[in-house]
Amino acid sequence: MGVNGRTVTDVAREADLTRQHIYQWRQEMRRKGLWPVSGSALFVAVDEDAAGRSQPLAPGSVPMIEILLRNGRHVRCAETIDDRSLARLIRVLEAV
Repeated sequence: MGVNGRTVTDVAREADLTRQHIYQWRQEMRRKGLWPVSGSALFVAVDEDAAGRSQPLAPGSVPMIEILLRNGRHVRCAETIDDRSLARLIRVLEAV
């Protein structure tokens, strides 16, 4: 049983995905060193505006992402950051 009694099947059905797709994502995250040490998955919502679309970007601006870490800190960086750098940044900020 998963978080709050939800299973991978529940999450996949809600997101209109197959369970295999979620398992493949998890395997890829493990390979990249991004899977949590605890081994438990955490699904989070992505904030979008009321219309359900991301806000348009100003010309020349870089799309940003913001991540809330388990210790309550926020990380804000360009969405083009590579996986390895982002994983290293998160590990450092969660260890402090």
